[in-house]
Amino acid sequence: MSAIAVEGIPGGPLAALAHLDRDADPTGFDAAVLKIIQEHAPSLRERIDTATFGLTRPRDLLQGQITPVVRRVWAEVNGTYAIALGDAWITHDPIAAQGANLGSRCAFLLGELITTSLSYDQQFCLEVERKMGELALAPTALSLAMLEPPGPELNHLLARAATDPAVADRFADGFAHPNALIASLNPAAA
Repeated sequence: MSAIAVEGIPGGPLAALAHLDRDADPTGFDAAVLKIIQEHAPSLRERIDTATFGLTRPRDLLQGQITPVVRRVWAEVNGTYAIALGDAWITHDPIAAQGANLGSRCAFLLGELITTSLSYDQQFCLEVERKMGELALAPTALSLAMLEPPGPELNHLLARAATDPAVADRFADGFAHPNALIASLNPAAA
């Protein structure tokens, strides 16, 4: 079993898939997906068996749009403080798979800060905000970079990855190390 993820820029050639109603026309939906794959990834289309192509179950389809958002890390609530983690703080587009990773890293960081702090006041919140902000720089830069049209470095890397499994594996592993991946895609930005 395989999965296909299609991400499109609003108004771009792939965006129409986000608005097709698969429940109303499953055959038309599958045909539209195959057509887009044929147009934009013909080598992938060659590997698809149309006799077995389709959703395994209805919940396997996710459609929609995500607007990346950064919110304030903390808020005062009735004289105490609340810290936001995960999507409550930063909502990433899933294109670079950084949301859950960053949420986990920040949760561990917050746990460490809680165990080493003597007070949980506004100063504590500001320190949490500073340290979480440092953690968020590379994952957020990677997510935003992947939403832009690919530059020559990324195009070259993707072309190599398409023919060299070792390069493909290293590229995929880079998503777990956003600092290194950003540096390899755009040394000036790193």
